[in-house]
Amino acid sequence: MEDINEITLRGSVASEIFYNVSDRGTPWANFMVMVKRKKPSNARDFLRCIGFNEVAENAKALRKDDRVDIKGFVRRRQSRQRESDATLPKDGSQPEARYVVEVVVESLHPAEDGLEAIDPEQLAELIPDGL
Repeated sequence: MEDINEITLRGSVASEIFYNVSDRGTPWANFMVMVKRKKPSNARDFLRCIGFNEVAENAKALRKDDRVDIKGFVRRRQSRQRESDATLPKDGSQPEARYVVEVVVESLHPAEDGLEAIDPEQLAELIPDGL
């Protein structure tokens, strides 16, 4: 039997989108997505997501609290620390390896669950005066 590494999420963007282009010219974007656990729990999980190329370009238009549908896979990678990182050892030794578990997004779309995010200014316009 073959292993399967697929993930489907519906949740809310929980962070600002960090968009960049690699030294090789590949666009990429990092962001967090908040998903609610199945009932009866009220717990929420915050998942790190990364997308490349077209997904990264689409992610640039996202805003915090936007509802999204995501398809992709999970990966674990070693995180590289920057020389400017304050957590680097002061004695010049090599830092401990840090690992990141993230969702590599292959498909990203606005959620179709009827719970679209509403901008706070738009919400204020919908509320009658005096409430």
